[in-house]
Amino acid sequence: MSYNLKNTINYRLSLLLNYIRHRVFSLPVPVSRKNTLLIIKLDSIGDYILFRNFIREIKNSETYKNYRITLCGNIWWKDIAEKLEKDSVSHFVWVDTSKCTNQNYLFKLYFTLYRKRFHTVINPTYSRDSLSDDLTFHCGAKYKIGQKGDNINLTENEKSKNDALYTQLIDINAPLTFEFERYKRFFSILLQKHINIIRPTIDIKNEIKNTVVLCPGAKHSFRQWAPENYAQLATLLEEYTFNNHEFIICGSKAETHLAETIQKHTTVRCIDTTGRITLMELINTIASAKLVITNDSGPFHIAVALGKKTICVSNGNHYGRFNPYPENMHTDSITLYPEIIYELIKEETNISELQLKGSGININLLTVENVFNKIKPILKNA
Repeated sequence: MSYNLKNTINYRLSLLLNYIRHRVFSLPVPVSRKNTLLIIKLDSIGDYILFRNFIREIKNSETYKNYRITLCGNIWWKDIAEKLEKDSVSHFVWVDTSKCTNQNYLFKLYFTLYRKRFHTVINPTYSRDSLSDDLTFHCGAKYKIGQKGDNINLTENEKSKNDALYTQLIDINAPLTFEFERYKRFFSILLQKHINIIRPTIDIKNEIKNTVVLCPGAKHSFRQWAPENYAQLATLLEEYTFNNHEFIICGSKAETHLAETIQKHTTVRCIDTTGRITLMELINTIASAKLVITNDSGPFHIAVALGKKTICVSNGNHYGRFNPYPENMHTDSITLYPEIIYELIKEETNISELQLKGSGININLLTVENVFNKIKPILKNA
């Protein structure tokens, strides 16, 4: 088969699949299965941690207590969700978002959801995107519930069009809000109940060991404090009060080079587990630690949910939405920023800009000396 003919066939197949997807999967199923609920959550690990405690609230609510819940989630956190949510979730459907540009993959995903004949679907994400909206619309559920949210990931026209396809959109009317609190308000309105969860939690009890966990990775490079900084900080920590502690570097296989750089620039003996442990093993490692030092990424939210003493370094990206944790949540965490961020957040307009549009400030303007001096008072009790 010639290259051009193969491309023509693939193109026409793609058009056919798109036609079927829009004409068939967007229609409500003829007869939905009674008491079936689909929850769609395709965000990263940190977003899942901030959201996950509300799954149990849904399961225990008067509205959905007799429903079978299916969670359609990002395959990145499959390892932990299937263990942590097993008492609330009846079934899981996992999505590899990196494959969602492939029409064949998408078609199979839509068909998987559609044939389950859900009665209701909830998309609780505030910054909805086209993929989560498409899955919501094409799962065949009669009732489609979501957050009104913002249009960071959609154009105004796309959002307006998508909004019209929801059965119910909940507007919490609080644009400058920490993400966990945003979920709390959303589900309080949806479930018509008072939710008294103070902060995200993970109920795992591990024996505390003399370990310090370093998590130098992050999804985006601009959120990564230089590994040389982690190395220098490890040296200072060992000299100060952690001389009898084991330092463990955690991260994905793609972050192995960060661990190698840390080991190269410190005399502290560090155990490199990057790419060698599962996400569940990462949680157990963090649960056993005396101290966790991390960028503004998934491990930060895991450590806070485990109640660990946590130091987070950040460039102020989405300030107030994902960091720092509000004081009324009573976490044992502190988030540190370059000095320019502290100047900016004196004005609410700047907070709004940082939260909605992100931050382009160099995270490495935050020096090792600055971090060490600020965390000294809390290290004595670690």
